[in-house]
Amino acid sequence: MKKMMLAWMFLVVLLVGGLLFIGVRFKDSIREYEILEIDMNESANAFLKLREINLNPGESMKISANELIESGLLKSMEVGSDTCEGYVFVKKQGKNMNIESKIKCSQYTSLEYEEE
Repeated sequence: MKKMMLAWMFLVVLLVGGLLFIGVRFKDSIREYEILEIDMNESANAFLKLREINLNPGESMKISANELIESGLLKSMEVGSDTCEGYVFVKKQGKNMNIESKIKCSQYTSLEYEEE
């Protein structure tokens, strides 16, 4: 009975450890894509200021990654050897500006990415 309990405990520890390892590896693999999304958000914010774009509450706009690159605010849409495409969706909600970047790459796609 004691051996059976030890075997089950070993299997549980092995399973939990394996799942943790897989989760950490997955998180590391998407970190660079998340950094690109953050860079796009910052570039879009600078784009709005540079172009002096003021949205009214409830108003929204979409800024393509190409516009950000052409304006010199975003360096590239590459993550390692993976080339991505994308856009930034900007919506003014009250006094706050909601900025969400969406990208599509061969190895990663943002949640709720919409084909243009």
